[in-house]
Amino acid sequence: MHIRPRTAAYTNSRATLRPEIDEPTALNTGVLPGVSRSNYAGDIALTAGQTIKNLNVTGIVSSAVANASIENCLIIGGASQTGSALVSAISASNSNLTLTDCTIAPQNPYWGWMGITGAGFTALRCDIGFAQDIIEVKRTGAAYPWTTGVKVQQSYLHDMAWWTSATAGTIHPSDTETHNDVIQHFGGAGTQLIGNAMHGRYARQFGHWFVVGNSLVEPYVTVTLHSLGDALNGPNQAIPNRGTGTEATGRYNYDDIACLQIGDELGTSTDMTVHGNWFYGGGYSINGGGNANRVGASLGSWKRNRFDHAQGTQGSGGDNVYAMALGPWSGQVTVPLTGPDANVFMDNGNPIVVRY
Repeated sequence: MHIRPRTAAYTNSRATLRPEIDEPTALNTGVLPGVSRSNYAGDIALTAGQTIKNLNVTGIVSSAVANASIENCLIIGGASQTGSALVSAISASNSNLTLTDCTIAPQNPYWGWMGITGAGFTALRCDIGFAQDIIEVKRTGAAYPWTTGVKVQQSYLHDMAWWTSATAGTIHPSDTETHNDVIQHFGGAGTQLIGNAMHGRYARQFGHWFVVGNSLVEPYVTVTLHSLGDALNGPNQAIPNRGTGTEATGRYNYDDIACLQIGDELGTSTDMTVHGNWFYGGGYSINGGGNANRVGASLGSWKRNRFDHAQGTQGSGGDNVYAMALGPWSGQVTVPLTGPDANVFMDNGNPIVVRY
């Protein structure tokens, strides 16, 4: 497991963490330091109203019921399990699932792992990483219009595992590599993303990646990235178009990777609330170009978000990088660029450029 341990540097009390002000990190999200947990081997199918608490789950957790809760749990999948969601809330029968202070990351690297997949859930102060997609917002049988019932708040979402295959269609419908997203939004209305840190960067020394050099110095040392050998693609090989990278160039983040990918595979994505998040990297940090405009609908409210300058698709550089692309939604979305609600670059406070 490559879960970063908490140290004495942990200072924030969970009770006093402030949404949109205190940035989520490995030190103030995930399982609670100093609180003991029991081991649970196997999968857990939650029952209505059930709370599971203080567990190390070597399996997956699923919910197809109402009002279940997961608190202070480490969920890592079974040692021999090879994919699906570590937490599945995809059933149309799931509602009001809550996850609080949980760490979610697969112990067995595989291309099919997702962190949380589903709808009708709230994730608060969770640390989720090392999967192909960290969170997928989708629901079985969903079609426009439908309400997602998803709220992700004060969570640390990071380290996506990139994979390749020898032939197209094995790990992605159209090509030979995974398309990684911190959050992939397949459709639906009302999703709330508030005060999260979303790192649109690939994992190091986990899953399909390894680093030459000191793995503890991350993520901005200049290193060569390789795909690991496996049954799909054979020996280690350099990854085209990625090579080496620095914070300035953002080449770690190039190609099919986003902090937030907004689509309409399960109906148009609308009425989102995206406030006070930290966005790092990605080809585009936010890519809504595949979410076709629906006349009379709103894409929602996007305020007080902060971006770095490490987008893999650099544009002309500087403050003109590809931080947010919202496709055909001009006039149907609130994205302030001035005033107290402005969306800005975190290092200099300058407004971002929104591309339609």
